[in-house]
Amino acid sequence: MQVRLPFALLLCFIVPSFQRCTSTIATTQCDSASFSRGHPVSLGSYKNLLQFKGTNIEEIPAGTFRLLPEVTTLYLSFNAIKKLEPGSFEGLRKLNQLILNHNSLESISNGVFRGCDNLKVLDLGANKIKVIERNAFTELINLEEIVLSFNQLESVPGSLGALVAVKKIDLSNNKIKFVASNAFAKLNSLEVLTLESNKIRYVQDDAFKGLNKVEEINLKDNYLSNLNAANLINNLKSLKTIKLSVNDFVCKTLTAIIEEFEARNIKVTHGVSRSNVTVNGIACKL
Repeated sequence: MQVRLPFALLLCFIVPSFQRCTSTIATTQCDSASFSRGHPVSLGSYKNLLQFKGTNIEEIPAGTFRLLPEVTTLYLSFNAIKKLEPGSFEGLRKLNQLILNHNSLESISNGVFRGCDNLKVLDLGANKIKVIERNAFTELINLEEIVLSFNQLESVPGSLGALVAVKKIDLSNNKIKFVASNAFAKLNSLEVLTLESNKIRYVQDDAFKGLNKVEEINLKDNYLSNLNAANLINNLKSLKTIKLSVNDFVCKTLTAIIEEFEARNIKVTHGVSRSNVTVNGIACKL
């Protein structure tokens, strides 16, 4: 006996979401007010770089892009995205770059990046992210760069430990108050770490343990009054440059820190303070 589904129910399962799009030689740009659950985006033809920028998208249901397997770069910046869910980007097997900056995300849940094994660059900057679940980045085994700047993070996310291939991490302009021991211990490929413009008052010993390939650390614009330079040097075998300007150092302490770094041929970037009291161009207290 043949079972007939109601027409409305049938549509719910098979009707894709068609978009108004224009393509250039390299890019497809689409206008979309929203994505609907059960209605994946369908494009007759599209470029590898796909952009939904400056629309009113608020959420990305699971499977939204599953009909677009050839996309390598996806821009979703300058929208109103508040919610991602497990499987939001499933089906994007060739995705290399995912740009989600300038949205309204407050949290990143486990499973959101399921299926994004080939992702190299993830930009989550300029959101409102306070919470990143422990296994949120587990699938990103090939990620090389992550941007989490201009969010509301109060500590270094433990979820970063899953990014075994990451080379650049940007945590600038958050609310991080301290860097705990072994905060980045599993990131053996990391080369550049940016912690500029946070609220960091202290860096615990062995905070950077395991970062054998790091060449640059940026600690500018924080509230540091001391730093165990010897411990950092011991843990950072490849360190070439450290940035320390705009902190709360006493001049004597800052001088000792700079001398210790420079004795190991590690450059402390020259500051540009106009203060009358500086060491290496970095303002300090007498």
